[in-house]
Amino acid sequence: MNITYIAERRLVISDKNNLNKKTEIFIKIGAPYWIVDNIEAACPVAIEGLVENIEPIRGIDFIDSMRIAIQFIDDLLRSILENKNIEWLSGESYFEG
Repeated sequence: MNITYIAERRLVISDKNNLNKKTEIFIKIGAPYWIVDNIEAACPVAIEGLVENIEPIRGIDFIDSMRIAIQFIDDLLRSILENKNIEWLSGESYFEG
């Protein structure tokens, strides 16, 4: 399946024990599509540089699948915060301010 990405965000992740080791990640959200017409939709998600092969996020329609996809990304990033810093490319903390 050829995925068309409609939104992208770039962030930097560093280890709290080694702030000099930084990894840039690319969060991508694809165009939703119907799995079952007017009953269930899916939204492709990719987090390049952090997670391999994420299954499309499902919802009851396009907006719901995108909302759940964004929440999934946010929850995943929060789950790794214990030993990592997540920043915008400017260096500002992603979850603060």
